[in-house]
Amino acid sequence: MILNLILKDIRGYWRYIIFSIFLPATLWISILIIPHFPARGNVIFSTAAIVAAISYFAFSEKKQRLETLICSLPISRRSFVIARYLFALCVAIFGFVILYCASYATYLIYSIPISEFFITYNLKSFFIALYIISVSVSFFFPFIYKFRIMGMIFTLPIGFTLAMHSMVLIFNFTKQSYKPYFLDTDFVKIILITPLILILPIISAMISIKLYERKNI
Repeated sequence: MILNLILKDIRGYWRYIIFSIFLPATLWISILIIPHFPARGNVIFSTAAIVAAISYFAFSEKKQRLETLICSLPISRRSFVIARYLFALCVAIFGFVILYCASYATYLIYSIPISEFFITYNLKSFFIALYIISVSVSFFFPFIYKFRIMGMIFTLPIGFTLAMHSMVLIFNFTKQSYKPYFLDTDFVKIILITPLILILPIISAMISIKLYERKNI
């Protein structure tokens, strides 16, 4: 049943997510970001595009009141919420792949040394993006099930800002100290943060389920 809900979301939202979010993001990367801005800005912009894509389907479903129709079907609210989180994971994975490929192609088009691409898009940048997405989504998703669209509007920027600021503090990012590769001191942080990346969405999903099961629709 959960798989069917995820497939429903894919069929319902893939066109908008690709053509209205990821396609403009790839064009923005190729035209403005890569030629003119610091390399680490590419990763942050791509991460923001993924968070925007994840937030869209939650916003759309609430706006169109599709949840009322879905909840009339023989499925539990728990399954409904779990499917939302798993679909968010699918969007994140797809976003990583398409934006990674678009950035790689842009480096080739501008004849930028491909070694610079791998300096920017590496394991550290992937880990940072994953952390920002996990914190952002885990923060604002429960508010959607409690306060509907207004909950997302107010908490999405707060969650993303919280993720960004905490990431900067954890890795001590400044213009002088930023390194595009893992430092010796980073590995301790990764060991401590990796469980957090995995646990936060689980805790968030549990809270969302509790809120949604108690809510009158």
